[in-house]
This record gives sequence, C-alpha cells and structure tokens, in this order.
Amino acid sequence: MLESYPKLREIVWVQEEPETMGAWLYVRQKMGETFGGRWPFHYIGRPRGSSPAEGSLAWHAVNQRALVVEAFNYVPDREENHVWLKKT
Repeated sequence: MLESYPKLREIVWVQEEPETMGAWLYVRQKMGETFGGRWPFHYIGRPRGSSPAEGSLAWHAVNQRALVVEAFNYVPDREENHVWLKKT
C-alpha cells in the first residue's frame, strides 16, 4: 500500500495515549521491520507516563490541544516538536 505513494518521505504515528501505553510500542517494532528502514518512522503522542490519565481534566485538555496542533503542524527534525506542558 505504501508503495502507491511515490512522494512518501516518512511516516508519523499519532496516538492519544502516553508513549508507554496504546499501540506505539508494538507498532514501532512491527512497522520498523516492515519498512526496513526505507522511511523514517516518528511518534507523536503524550510522553511516557505511569498512568493513562493526567489526573486533571484541565491538563488533559491543554495537552490534548498540544498533541493535535503538533500532529497537524509536524515538521521533521524541528526542535519544537514534542513540546508538552507539565504540572509543576
């Protein structure tokens, strides 16, 4: 299927769950093998966490917006990628 996109330069996986949850850990290994290094494979999602929930609806909303903005404005190798707000 990916061969039908001749201008494809990289693949980005976007998930709402933290990096240590959801499908990313499984997909990263399987898709990395499938792509054979042909296309870079990147992750956009919440950072690693010990809980699937942020514990605050307000923080969830802030980080959810950041995730969506990052997903639709992703630029490879840009330093601003993966900027997350955290409670202090």
